[in-house]
Amino acid sequence: MKPTAKLGLLCTLGILLCGSGYEVASQPTGNPQDQMICLKIHSNDAITSVKKDLVESLHPEMSGKQIITMNSLLFHGDEIKREGTTLLIPFTLNDRGSQIDFQAIVKCSDLNNIEYAKL
Repeated sequence: MKPTAKLGLLCTLGILLCGSGYEVASQPTGNPQDQMICLKIHSNDAITSVKKDLVESLHPEMSGKQIITMNSLLFHGDEIKREGTTLLIPFTLNDRGSQIDFQAIVKCSDLNNIEYAKL
């Protein structure tokens, strides 16, 4: 096979691979049902779930060995965002006199599936 034919074949193959990669990357991520559920979730239900998790479970990454109480939490309900299949719920933890901002990341299809990130 001539070198120019090999080059042409490689270029064509490369273009096909790039095109298929773009097609896969442009597909929406997440379950469409999760996205529909997110539209129906009321933010107060998600906040209640986060409050319950924070008060009933230990979170040493937030407050060391101290128990988190309802009085030490301030939720910023007007700043809640929907992002894909999750709700982002910002809150402030008053820990021994210092205020630390966190964000709860709640999966819409399971309000008990919660992760936390320090802001």
